Amino acid sequence: MPVQAGLVYCNHYSATSLDCQALLDDFSDWNVDRSGCILQGPLAIAFRGDFLTWEDRENPQPLQHGPYIVTFDGRLDNLKYLASQIGLTPRSSLSDSEIIARLYENAGEAGLHQLIGEFALTLWSGMDQTAIFLRSECGSRPLYYTRFGDRLFWSSDFRHLVLTSGAALTVNGEYVLDYLVSLPAADATPFQGIHAVPPGTILRFRNGHFLPPIRCWQPQRIREIHLPSDSHYQQQLRQLMRDAVQARLRARGTVFAELSGGLDSSSVVLIADEILRQGNASAQELATVSCVYEESADTADERFFINLVEAKRGIKTHCVSEKDQQITLGLDADEFTGVPNPMHCFPGRYPAFAGYMKQLNARVLLTGLGGDNLFWADAEPAPLIADYLWKLRWARANRECQLWSRCTGIPYFQLLFMHALPLVMAGFQPLQCRKPEIPFWISPECRKQVHAKFSDFTCPRQPGVRAKLRFLEILFGLLRTGYINEYRDIYISHPWTYRPLVEFCLALPLSQLLCGGETRFILRQTMRDILPPKILHRRSKGLVSEPLARAIRREWPGVDPLPQWELCRRGLINSEAVLERINSIRIGLAHGAGDLIRMFSLERWFRSLSRIPVRKTTQFGPAVRCQQFLPSGDPLVAAKGRST
Repeated sequence: MPVQAGLVYCNHYSATSLDCQALLDDFSDWNVDRSGCILQGPLAIAFRGDFLTWEDRENPQPLQHGPYIVTFDGRLDNLKYLASQIGLTPRSSLSDSEIIARLYENAGEAGLHQLIGEFALTLWSGMDQTAIFLRSECGSRPLYYTRFGDRLFWSSDFRHLVLTSGAALTVNGEYVLDYLVSLPAADATPFQGIHAVPPGTILRFRNGHFLPPIRCWQPQRIREIHLPSDSHYQQQLRQLMRDAVQARLRARGTVFAELSGGLDSSSVVLIADEILRQGNASAQELATVSCVYEESADTADERFFINLVEAKRGIKTHCVSEKDQQITLGLDADEFTGVPNPMHCFPGRYPAFAGYMKQLNARVLLTGLGGDNLFWADAEPAPLIADYLWKLRWARANRECQLWSRCTGIPYFQLLFMHALPLVMAGFQPLQCRKPEIPFWISPECRKQVHAKFSDFTCPRQPGVRAKLRFLEILFGLLRTGYINEYRDIYISHPWTYRPLVEFCLALPLSQLLCGGETRFILRQTMRDILPPKILHRRSKGLVSEPLARAIRREWPGVDPLPQWELCRRGLINSEAVLERINSIRIGLAHGAGDLIRMFSLERWFRSLSRIPVRKTTQFGPAVRCQQFLPSGDPLVAAKGRST
């Protein structure tokens, strides 16, 4: 993962070479293709990273173009269009960062609205002394900032920003609660005073303060489309899926893809394989890597479906075994690495991926993340029925309710009056609270605060549109957390976040997603001549509950008593309820361990805070550190704005 970092003095001081040295010092032992720093008046801006595309070799980073300086982490998907906007040939040799600088020179901030891809960028305008920050709407590339003293600091590496800036480290109670039950807010981080650049939003910093943010993308304004037939929808979807994958294949060297055996990852792999073969390229340019669970063949292992894709391609995947993933509770590894991260319960997974990729000189890893949300993997028919009620199509609503009642086992009147009708009525209310599913082991005080802070979309009113936006919000919430960006040797890309594809799925009638009692209807129809039939028609996937249960049984005797945990001392969890949940997983009476994985990783993160260096000074001056983040036994009460 590339790192972009910088600072701006707000008191008319000029940055010096010592500032550049301090910005890059944390990465001095990291072997990369390029590294640089530029000083300009109050600005020090730095970059370290590898060449991901062939065009990257043409320009350094940070890149200076006239009065503009750009650092860029990511990839642009609409290069042909952007090149035409600045008078270039469709396929010039300019890097993405050079195109951004020229686009801003020609069109200013309006040019930034035209960027489509997965990226985070910083642009400095020397003409008006303005720092501009922007992340793509999916939020998969991180960028954080903090104001400390007379300086604004930023970095794409959260740990780096914490250690370098010297800012006060006060735990953000709202973030902690969101993490335990759901997903943190788009601009939140674990520490108060350190913020994330909101995805799809332009932030501008000038004369010592931030200007009002500018939204670049408004998904709620997308209107439903109506095409003549199912085949027209499928043809358009197929082309957009090809475009999405092809854009991600623009990389230097071999590209890797995760292959789990599900519909989404299998579609990415087989579409990429088809693109390479039709372009007279070797299918060997695409390698796959798969997690397998040799000790959990009945509940978690997906090798049967993985083998089907292998057979179709004629190329074996690289398997990462359950043993190599090193599944653990992670409570003994207390090094501070940045944000709380559920992947710390699988510490060997991505290092194993990186090992296989290094053998083939590969850096880009494609995933199938996002398909569940775009194509509706869950049988949740209430929005479909509510849509027909909203449109006053009573007979169609009745037929769909009868059909989905049989398919889901939900009684007809319960599905109609308790599930669908409330969605219709919510459209007439100015604000509808959305209550997430809160683990029963969350303490009563914290449960009240969680109930009070989650709200649903207020616009538009149509039930189906609100539901699609909610699923999209969940997807983007997963991506913007920055969990996977902790692994510096891997650049992870998500084809299903390609904006034209996302917009098409948002514009689809719900009857294209849920049809005839079948989920993912349009995806299954579109991929029926590409995916092996047993993958095309599968309805569920393996769970990691069994491997985690073994980790609990193996490690639990050496774990500190629950009342001594940081989460208990801070009043976040009820120890007796947690023990009940852990025992039910341990003896196989419960499934789905996502809540426990989040809990274990957050406990690990709290323990790691004591490992953050407590320094009286940093390279940039006095530091403010809190060795005691919360008095022992003092409950965390986020709703009252009380810091922890």
